Formats: sequence, structure tokens, C-alpha cells
Amino acid sequence: MLVWKWLHAWPWALGLLAVVWLAWQAVSAWRRRQRPLLEAQREKQARARAETFVRAHPDWHLRLYRTPKGLRALVMHRTFDPGEPAVAECFQALGADPVYVRMCQRQRCYRARVSPKPWRIGVRKHLKPHPGVWPIKSERMPDRQAWVKAYEEAARKFASCHFVTKLGSSAATDETQAVQLVHDQLCQAGTTLPMG
Repeated sequence: MLVWKWLHAWPWALGLLAVVWLAWQAVSAWRRRQRPLLEAQREKQARARAETFVRAHPDWHLRLYRTPKGLRALVMHRTFDPGEPAVAECFQALGADPVYVRMCQRQRCYRARVSPKPWRIGVRKHLKPHPGVWPIKSERMPDRQAWVKAYEEAARKFASCHFVTKLGSSAATDETQAVQLVHDQLCQAGTTLPMG
């Protein structure tokens, strides 16, 4: 008797599962269509914060870059120690990522990704041994070198950010210009390559 009920119920269960799956697909498709609009809105808000900041600090010179996850700012008019109050004020005004802010303060340096993340450029295989394992055993070195070669080959076809605009003054130092030159070359920031 139980088997008979199950045989009659499974088409309904399968139909319900199909409806749920179709609804999930529709919501996912809608979210994919909305993502560029949301990203554009977030970038517009971030740019407005940067413009407000340089209006209040006209001696500052910011270069803005678009990354896969938001805007990046290079400060050009002078170098800063990460512990300076002016840095904390700038981070606050720009709405800097709290994790990035903590890293800068704890490590007493600034970081910017200059190469694309592997999974964004189709490199799915993980680096072995995992990053941070050092020294690498000699028997593992060929695998690591092969991964690096495949990654570098794929990475050449992607930029890690694109230059958007400069804001504020035009002041720059030799040090900041040198950093900007290396940054832009490594990131391929002046190209039309897709971002990774």
C-alpha cells in the first residue's frame, strides 16, 4: 500500500522539484543581470566619496583604478606612513575595506594586487603546496613551476585593474611616480584587456 502511494506521489514531487529549480534559475538570472547595475552604483558612490574628499583636501592627488571588486586609489602628492592620522582620515572618507585598513596598520605598508586572481582567469588548479609553505621541497618544485608557468601565460591576457581618472592636484613625488609606473605596468592598467 505504501509503495502504491509513493508511486502516485513521485510525479508531484518531481513536478514540485522542477518548479523550485526553475524559480531558482529565474532568480539567479535576475541577479546576474542586476550585478553590473549594482557594481556601477557602488563605483559611483565610491567615486563620489573620493571627489568629496579631494574637494576638502585640494592638495591631495588621487589616481583611481577600477578593480574587479571596486575602486583602488593611489595617492600621488606624497608618501605616507600607514600610521599617520591623515591616512586613517582618508581611509574613513573613502570607505576603505576594513581588512585592508587593518593589514596596512599591522604590516606598516600598503599593498595592491598587480596580477589577476587565478580563479578569475580560468586557472582552476590550486597551487601546490599551498602558498605560505616554504621552503618548497625539491620534489614538489616541478609541479609548482608548471603551475606558475600556466598562471603567467593566462595572466598576460588580463589586467588586474584599469585606470579611471585622477582627482585633485597634479602634485607627485619621484617616489610616488616610480610606484605608479611599476603598478600600471604590472597591472596592465592602461590596456583594454579584460580584468581578472
